[in-house]
Amino acid sequence: MLIRKAFSWYDFGFHLTYPYKVLNNFKYLYLPVTVVLFLILSCNDEDQERNKPSGSAELYFDYRIWGDEESGLMTVILRFRELDEDGDAVSLKPPSHVAFDGEKLEADSSHMNGVFYEIRIPTEDFNGTHQITYTNAEGNAYHEEFSFRAMELKTTFPETVSRRDLQLEFSGLDSSDFVHTIMTDTSKWGREIDRVDTVRNGLLTIPGSYLDQLHDGPVFLEFYREEAWPLKEAPGAGRLSITYGIKRAFILTGGDE
Repeated sequence: MLIRKAFSWYDFGFHLTYPYKVLNNFKYLYLPVTVVLFLILSCNDEDQERNKPSGSAELYFDYRIWGDEESGLMTVILRFRELDEDGDAVSLKPPSHVAFDGEKLEADSSHMNGVFYEIRIPTEDFNGTHQITYTNAEGNAYHEEFSFRAMELKTTFPETVSRRDLQLEFSGLDSSDFVHTIMTDTSKWGREIDRVDTVRNGLLTIPGSYLDQLHDGPVFLEFYREEAWPLKEAPGAGRLSITYGIKRAFILTGGDE
């Protein structure tokens, strides 16, 4: 009975003091909660600052286009950055605007990329000449014209490939052009072969010695045509880049393992 009373009085005292202890400990939560709220509000302020419209002065014109055979789409992303190529992307202040082939583009944004202007076009409709037009607040139009032809790999890969020279035929390239070649096996992470090769008159030879760097089994082959040049007509510095990719896969045989 004495032991039971002792526990009863202890429980009674605990229930009396427990609310006080909870409230007393709450003060230790105040600082972390305040810090979290401050960070959230700071991020929101940063997003608002990025979305803040900007004039044409002190802008870097970042035009990027990419696509691949697999998706059958070409993506055009236009960004207007503050000061230089590393600056935050901002929206254009009306009446400034940008158009692709005469179609005015609307601003979109994301936390990672800031503000951008985007359009997607099927690759089969993208072959030919295109024009990006930036118009500033004064109504002055700056045109960037370029031509595109999708690279095609004419060679059909068999299911298995031995360790010998591979001669590949391409179309859609200049008589002397460059292709970024990547070959990866599945034995470990990382790229096994990563190089820029010259394609002459549509032909590219991959020496068998390159294949000796790979292990037997599945091999993933990627080709990218990459072009980039400074803008010819713009009120500030800028660059246009175009990337197009083709992917293939085969089983490599004939190794020592």
